[in-house]
Amino acid sequence: MARGADVVPIPGTTNPVNLASNVAAAGVALTAADMAALEAACPWEAVAGGRYALDAMTYKGNALQ
Repeated sequence: MARGADVVPIPGTTNPVNLASNVAAAGVALTAADMAALEAACPWEAVAGGRYALDAMTYKGNALQ
């Protein structure tokens, strides 16, 4: 959320406790130093791309056998 109005988190949970944590996270304010430390630890380029690997998207397992 600190990256701008065009970046939104999409949390997914089935647990009410986790939902409360996700909602509470909206109130966290990161400083410029926080953002710099996060960027140094995990540059956005390192996590860009598809959500799943191709083989995971095409895996059918034993479901159809």
